[in-house]
Amino acid sequence: MKKYCFTLLLLIIFMVLFFCSHDIYCFSSKVIAEYNIEISYINSFNSDAFQGVTSDGIYIYTINELTYKYNKSGELQTSRDVTNDDSSHPYNGDLCYYNGYLYIARHTLETTPSERTGSILKLDASDLSQESIIATEDNHAAGAIARNPDDGSFWVISLSCLDPVYIYKYNSSWVYQGRYELEVTSENYAYEGIEWIDGYLFANIHGGVSGELCYVYIFNGKYFSKLHEFSHIFNDKVCGQGLSLDPTDSKVLWWAERGDSSKVNKTRIIYNHNSTNIRSE
Repeated sequence: MKKYCFTLLLLIIFMVLFFCSHDIYCFSSKVIAEYNIEISYINSFNSDAFQGVTSDGIYIYTINELTYKYNKSGELQTSRDVTNDDSSHPYNGDLCYYNGYLYIARHTLETTPSERTGSILKLDASDLSQESIIATEDNHAAGAIARNPDDGSFWVISLSCLDPVYIYKYNSSWVYQGRYELEVTSENYAYEGIEWIDGYLFANIHGGVSGELCYVYIFNGKYFSKLHEFSHIFNDKVCGQGLSLDPTDSKVLWWAERGDSSKVNKTRIIYNHNSTNIRSE
């Protein structure tokens, strides 16, 4: 009996090691708490934030055909038309800020989503002048962009709702690292704004697309899993474009509102990890 139990134990250990080494039902040591979010509206100001918004902690940057720079009181500092900065990809998506530069997701708008192409436009944030054009892997269309502060990587989401929707990872030097699947949404615009917050990817569904939701994903290094979703309507304002966590206040989240007003909306975010309800990922 003892010999049988010992043999069974060895078999179990072998199976666990085998499955883990082959990424089959291998549970990591990371335990994920139940994720709850509370978002409260603070205020807003008029801007042309039709596509996206980002912040360096001092200024707010928004984008439509033009790129705009505001102070946090909503006073315009400067603006510039960037349409012709990359004539091959004339349409702007979301944008993000890092270390003195703005990175703008660019794309074409062919009727067939699979035919769309794109690039990343890099601007000097001080005067919005063009710095360079960054090629995307396989020339994929760029709809939304964010930097993950945990490892310095840049993430760019494709502008389509093809099945699957891909998000592309680049390192801090813009060297391609890989692409991953996200959940498919309706219609043909999918996600417009993304942001890494508290180690999770917030992916905002494009304004005007049914659902009016923002998804929260967790990434285990190999794939994304949707952890949570919430409405991106605050104080009757449909914030279905870009979003940006304020670098100087981790509880302030800026949202771009699509529509005639195209406002920047300021909210307070509280995220709660309920340690009494946990699961392994």
